[in-house]
Amino acid sequence: GQYRTEGVDIETTNDTDGAFDVGYIDDNEWLEYTINSPISYQFNIKMRIAGYGGSVSIKIDDAQVIAPTALPSTGGWQVWQDFDLGNISIASGTHTIQIYINKGGFNFNYLQVNYAKGIDFTGDYKILVKHSGMAMTADPNANVYQQSFNGSNYQKWNIKQISDGVYTLINSNQGL
Repeated sequence: GQYRTEGVDIETTNDTDGAFDVGYIDDNEWLEYTINSPISYQFNIKMRIAGYGGSVSIKIDDAQVIAPTALPSTGGWQVWQDFDLGNISIASGTHTIQIYINKGGFNFNYLQVNYAKGIDFTGDYKILVKHSGMAMTADPNANVYQQSFNGSNYQKWNIKQISDGVYTLINSNQGL
């Protein structure tokens, strides 16, 4: 990645990834990243932090989406833990996300942006095979194969979340 050169202290971390963290964070500093959201949806924001507390707020495209939030003490400058900042809405497209440090006193390893649990995939989807570009198709005998997309119900699929990170595909025509 590319680092800012003004006032950002990058150091080697003892965290599990063994890479780098931003250390010696002071009041009123900020970090900025570009994110690309494939869909408009609710996302969960987590920070990987170590240190003796602090406070952050989050902006997306200059609009505050997370109010100033106190960070806990982890008990050491290299004692790492994930801190959940909550869920936010992000529209599809490319955005600038800014972490504003209201109060320093911690080190920062990474920001994690994940889909919030309970994603609703209501609707019909066509599923394309990456290498062929063909549509996944189910015939009346419950056989699944690739075929050029023609818009039939045999090529439409529902996605249902059954547990965290586990989904089923159900053919819209067959209920397979």
